[in-house]
Amino acid sequence: MAHCKLTPIPSMPSACFIESVVVWKSLRGQGIGSFFMNEAEKYCKFNLKLDEIYLSTTDKEDFYKKLGYEPCPPI
Repeated sequence: MAHCKLTPIPSMPSACFIESVVVWKSLRGQGIGSFFMNEAEKYCKFNLKLDEIYLSTTDKEDFYKKLGYEPCPPI
């Protein structure tokens, strides 16, 4: 249904990148992406004990803004 890749940031031990976020095309628009990102964030916070999550996107800025992400300088 969905996939993402978590990548550590060597210079920032309390942070990671969420990469390659994908929801099957036939399941988009049903709230699965938002649910999936929320679960990924909880996993990062509670299981990996991370304080920050970064991502990179060129075409889904509005989706991530709805989830509370904000633009930042390159990491």
